[in-house]
Amino acid sequence: MRNPFNGGGSTVSNPFETFKYLRINELTFRQIGNIGATWSALNSDQQQVSVNVTGGFDRAQITGDVFSPSFLQYESPVATDGQSGRTVRTEGNIFNYNLQFAGTWAYQPSSSMSFTTNAGFDFETQYTRVVRTRARGLLPGVETTNSGTILEASDNVLGDFRDDAFFATEQVQALDQKLTLIAGVRADRSSANGGRTKRNLYPRVSGSYRFTDLGTALNEVKLRGGWARTGNRPRYGDRDVVLNAGNTIGGNPSLVQAGVAGNATITPETLQELEAGTDITFLNRRVQFEGTWYSRRITDLLLQPATVPSGGIGAVVINGGELRNRGIEAALNAVALQSRDMDLNVRATFTKNKQDIRNLPASVPRFPVLGSFGAAFGRNFISPGGRTTWIWGNVPLDASGNPLPIGTTVTANCTAGAPGCIIARIADTVAGDYNPDFVMGFSSSFRFKRLTLAMTLDWQKGGQVADMTRTLWDEGGTSRDYDDPITSESMGPGWTLVNIPANYTTGAGDVLPYTTGSYRYNAWSNGSDVRAYLESASNLTVRDISISYEAPERWLSYFRARSMRFTLQGRNLFKLTDYWSFDPQFNNFGATNLNRFIDLAPFPSNRQFYLSVDVGW
Repeated sequence: MRNPFNGGGSTVSNPFETFKYLRINELTFRQIGNIGATWSALNSDQQQVSVNVTGGFDRAQITGDVFSPSFLQYESPVATDGQSGRTVRTEGNIFNYNLQFAGTWAYQPSSSMSFTTNAGFDFETQYTRVVRTRARGLLPGVETTNSGTILEASDNVLGDFRDDAFFATEQVQALDQKLTLIAGVRADRSSANGGRTKRNLYPRVSGSYRFTDLGTALNEVKLRGGWARTGNRPRYGDRDVVLNAGNTIGGNPSLVQAGVAGNATITPETLQELEAGTDITFLNRRVQFEGTWYSRRITDLLLQPATVPSGGIGAVVINGGELRNRGIEAALNAVALQSRDMDLNVRATFTKNKQDIRNLPASVPRFPVLGSFGAAFGRNFISPGGRTTWIWGNVPLDASGNPLPIGTTVTANCTAGAPGCIIARIADTVAGDYNPDFVMGFSSSFRFKRLTLAMTLDWQKGGQVADMTRTLWDEGGTSRDYDDPITSESMGPGWTLVNIPANYTTGAGDVLPYTTGSYRYNAWSNGSDVRAYLESASNLTVRDISISYEAPERWLSYFRARSMRFTLQGRNLFKLTDYWSFDPQFNNFGATNLNRFIDLAPFPSNRQFYLSVDVGW
């Protein structure tokens, strides 16, 4: 069966055929280990001195294969690139290890006061190497990359960090442990910094005071606050001015400037945070409230502003500018039921924040963040006074500079800027915001004798996502609501439903009636109105459900075990959302700090199920 829509042939796909025959296999082999040793050098009534050494490693080998057979519609009879059938092989190696030496001196001059001093040195290394190889033009039925007509080393990711630090912390507890004061400092250095031998100092101070024994309804109140400075090291290669291989001349590769110029003097970003909060305990300690306000100020941002294209360099790496992040966090814990045979514990959390760019260096104008699909689908800008979560993209404006309703590119029936046209211009401006209004989490556990049921839910309210997946389905005329009639419910808020033409003419000259899908796609108008595919990311996710059983004593005796637990767990089970595509929390560019709102043809999120048996001897 071939998909005849939108021209048919190898320019489109049959999604049912693709889902059945496109294969992806992944294998991960991971080893994790740790070791520690402690020497108690002094142990008296008032003083204790100990020395400890800890270390650990985390090693992973990852392999992945993607195979697209030559008989799939978009590959047959000839793919658009002229090579039918393709395969991708991924090999990844990750090796991280750390080692720490620390000493602790605890001194208690009296029962109401204590001092704890901790100091030491730690070292860690992180190594990542990923190689992806792609082959095109495969022989029928052959899946290996070395059998392709064209072999490409399509991607090579390398990261190699070596960090170490001296640290010291002093903690003072007084007034019968009601007052706690903590001060500390770290002296870090990293191979990613421009100055690899220079140490950056990061101090911190915090304090808290507890008001205890206040009664049965209100048991205890703790006030706390703190200030700290820390750093965010540069990315791997930010300090290096590297060359790329250019064209081959006389059988030898030439050298050319890399697209992004490194900076040999690059330094870490510096984060300063001030926070204050309270912890309140109620009802005989069965209910606890936690509330925190924080303000973060990040300076010496690691930026990659674009340069003049004629210079041969696309962007440069610099330090500069300031970002501010402010927010609140709250949590409520309750022991709703507690008896010999039954326990019920519930927890709810709430977070809300916003961040903006306070300033940039005078020599750096506002610039779009790298890693996006441009103004047609939206991207973030680094702009003084603007939020980093704003989605900038093309929007039709009237003569006063106000955004017109979505769909005006169709209903206006004129060219932007033409005399008498309601669309004065198409402007690259703020079209949305992917930052949610708030995020809440809910978790609970219920125990009945030896059986325990636990659940975790996540709720995100607000925020927007660029649903490029829907664009692709509309382009092929195969989205599930493509042929639905145009209504306010099918289009959503912000759309105009006035003066919609009855028909439109395709590029092939066919005259077709306007439907929900065609109106949406033509309103996008090849990227002239990014809002056509910006959707709400509100969702409720069942993140985790588990049921476990504690083995009775007779089972332990039979296996001569100290403990035994059986657990059945399911993760990422389902979502409740109005979002059209698969997952509003998916991001096409992975775990990036910016441009985290782009959904482009992902595979649905994995549902994972685990059966585990934990035995202790």
